[in-house]
Amino acid sequence: RAICRLSGKDCVYKKCWSQRWTYAIPLEIIYQNPLLEWNPYNIEYHTSSPGYDDVTAGGRNGKKGKAYKGSNKKYFFRTPASMFKEIKGQSNADTSGGVTYVLDKNGKEREVIASGHWINIPEIPGIEGTIRQRYPVFPVHEHGSTAWKELKALQEMIVNKDDEFVKKILEEIRITAYGVELKLSGGGHSHTISITPKELKQLQTGVITEVEKTSSMAEAHSHRVLVKFDVSKTSVYDQWSVIWCSQSDKSCGTKTDSLSQGACTTTTPSCCRGQCPDMHNVLDVVVH
Repeated sequence: RAICRLSGKDCVYKKCWSQRWTYAIPLEIIYQNPLLEWNPYNIEYHTSSPGYDDVTAGGRNGKKGKAYKGSNKKYFFRTPASMFKEIKGQSNADTSGGVTYVLDKNGKEREVIASGHWINIPEIPGIEGTIRQRYPVFPVHEHGSTAWKELKALQEMIVNKDDEFVKKILEEIRITAYGVELKLSGGGHSHTISITPKELKQLQTGVITEVEKTSSMAEAHSHRVLVKFDVSKTSVYDQWSVIWCSQSDKSCGTKTDSLSQGACTTTTPSCCRGQCPDMHNVLDVVVH
């Protein structure tokens, strides 16, 4: 069938398009067989009145004693029931029905079944197993669905990742899901500090305002750092700072409480307020 063409006359979001579309009609493959034409009992087929209406006239319902008088397109029963070993109940998808009684041209009642399409043709004597006649064709497309539209919108954002605003949004989404990695820099080399998603959530909701962490190793040493999170800042990039830092993996505790910003203790391990003894004083969010 012809598929309608749709062209975008007004360019939307920097793009114009031309596309064809159709309705999402369920499809299936139906394998035909000779049963549609086979009529061994010579049951008359009516295409118009009065014969068409006579098929069910007088309360005929296809039961024994009330057999249909011939057949029409609505009551198309001509295949001998004896052809199959057993006729079981059918699902709603089967148009074949069960055993039905129909009068042949001589007025004799015949046991027949519908000459329609089965999902699985009943077992035939002398032939092992069953034959499937109908197969649904499942759609593999997602075009037009809400999920598809959202995916394409996200793709458009990622493709245009040069946009700093978009980059910032995507990074903050990633940070919320996976936590944040901070870079402790200054002094000629740097270390990293990992904040877990749980710690980040507690900091962002004000449950805690600071967290004590051990940095990664660099230049044969690591640092124990008390990191502050300032919830009043709007961007996750500007919210981090160093309260104190130790020149080892041991905590400074209260050693720096009385020190001014940038001052360090003379004891070992050395502890400094606002920076590390080897001059690390900047905390940046690592962007992936």
